[in-house]
Amino acid sequence: MHTKIHVITDSTSYISKEYLKRYPFLHVVPLTVHFKDTGIEDYIENNCLFMKELAMLGKGGAFPSTSQPPPGKYVEVLSPLVDKGHEIIVITISSKLSGSYESALIAAEIVGGDRISIIDSKNTAAAQRYLLEYTVEGILAGRTRSEIVSHIESKRRHIKLLLMPSDLEHLRRGGRIGGASALLGTVLDIKPILEIDQNGLVNVFDKIRTNKRMFRRLVETVPVDVRRASVAHVADLDRAQEIHRLISQKVHCHVDFCEAGPVLAAHVGPGTSGLIFEKNTDN
Repeated sequence: MHTKIHVITDSTSYISKEYLKRYPFLHVVPLTVHFKDTGIEDYIENNCLFMKELAMLGKGGAFPSTSQPPPGKYVEVLSPLVDKGHEIIVITISSKLSGSYESALIAAEIVGGDRISIIDSKNTAAAQRYLLEYTVEGILAGRTRSEIVSHIESKRRHIKLLLMPSDLEHLRRGGRIGGASALLGTVLDIKPILEIDQNGLVNVFDKIRTNKRMFRRLVETVPVDVRRASVAHVADLDRAQEIHRLISQKVHCHVDFCEAGPVLAAHVGPGTSGLIFEKNTDN
């Protein structure tokens, strides 16, 4: 498959390896997780052992940290594509959650960025992946780079990501807690629902006291005619499965289900579920 437009995403979109192989114009630049004096390249390396160890953190232990791709990682991918005359679209995790976006901007300047569009997804995980999939659809349909960028920027504001963490400690330690900092020190029986807002920041969506009420609130929030939806979790299988069951009963589309990848797991910590959906704007 030959195309003049190539797409680069950082690893937090967590596209499947099968999807990546299907489209040779797709490229992934990894973030890194640092855990117990070891650096693990997200998505690229076998992360199963890390995920098992992270799941044990509820019993105490060292907290993992993450780092953005250095500009050089983007340059390694961008440079040969630019030399071959390709146009490029880069889609990154929210610039408020990681420096990946900034690294991509620097790399584009280094290689000469007049044919490169850098898109801040202002989100992550499946929400970022949705934008990537729209980009691929646009390329396959023969749209221009500017048309594709305009389309995904319009779609971006209709995608919502909600988080249900067991606590806020991982977000606090990583400096990604945003407006949710108001919840620190509150009573222990509060079960916060957090959101990544339109600016890409973590904020409070609602404060709930029981799982039952949380489930009800999530079902109320998701429109029946959503275009797509996903449920993800970090060592929170039972609760995530219940969320998936309830949302699947309500909406008309298929609801994806997966375990979150290492970088997101390090950000939010074990015992976290996430719900991602895209509103239908056809009506």
